[in-house]
Amino acid sequence: MEKPPIGSAATTFGTITGYGMNDSQIAAGAERLPLFRPYNRNDDAWWSNLIEEATYARIHVLFFVNRGPEHLALGEINSDPIYLTRFASAATRANARDLIKAACFVESSAIGILYQDYKREQGLNVEARFDVADGQAWYDVMWDKVINRFFNTLKNDQDLWYRYAPPGWSATRPVIFMYSLGDTFYKNQNNNAYNMLNVISDKMQATYGVRPLFHLDQEWLQKCPSVAYRNDLISFNNWFNPPSTSYSFRASTNNAYPSWSGKNWGLMVPEFKDRNNPSKTIARNNGTTLLNGLNQSVSQNAEFVILEGFANWEENAG
Repeated sequence: MEKPPIGSAATTFGTITGYGMNDSQIAAGAERLPLFRPYNRNDDAWWSNLIEEATYARIHVLFFVNRGPEHLALGEINSDPIYLTRFASAATRANARDLIKAACFVESSAIGILYQDYKREQGLNVEARFDVADGQAWYDVMWDKVINRFFNTLKNDQDLWYRYAPPGWSATRPVIFMYSLGDTFYKNQNNNAYNMLNVISDKMQATYGVRPLFHLDQEWLQKCPSVAYRNDLISFNNWFNPPSTSYSFRASTNNAYPSWSGKNWGLMVPEFKDRNNPSKTIARNNGTTLLNGLNQSVSQNAEFVILEGFANWEENAG
């Protein structure tokens, strides 16, 4: 089958990609089980299958879930970027390094746990949420344990980093997707979150010679409005809202570069079910749910669409 190179289509598609579970951790009651078995991230065949499925589905970018170093408290949802060396090897085996790229998806649920460990190491009182006013934690937790863990793992495979050039830019930059900045995971967000992104950008420049672009969850705008004025912000993401909506599209919001506003970024889900809250369910409807989202991506002239998510059987979202 002919496979198009990245960016050759009108819309680039990416997917949030989990790799934190194995067959032994599949929960009772899971409905959409993986087609490829064994489901084992320690098996090279699993990674080869992931790339084959993604490329033939015309997925260009895998937004790999990043929860930092493995931790017992995370249980079944560990997603440590050190495993991505297997992704790089699988891309080489498949001769697909020009077809599929990797991007960093910073998943907020682990940040508090990593911050608790950091506080213990410092001999300080442990806090449940990441304190965004703690400037040292920007370096020791968010950069060292999370973001740099992704890029350092693929430091010899930088051709696999997903890079994007905003309108009018000739140079591309690696993309970092920052998930929720909500009160469940963070505190003291206003203004401090802006400065934390400065540190991440500076560390990327110092370490890898390139600054990133950020794609932020909508809660970043709500909790730290000043981020809308960053010149490295691609867009905010409105996510989806079960059971009412399975997709969202939002024009790039960058007050520093108004010309970006003509580019729509979207997110969709083909199906969703929260096992702990059955009311949060979006039915597959024999594929109609996904088709509706795809039709919207055409009508919205979407620049980029992210799907939740490949290999996300635990939420029936794959």
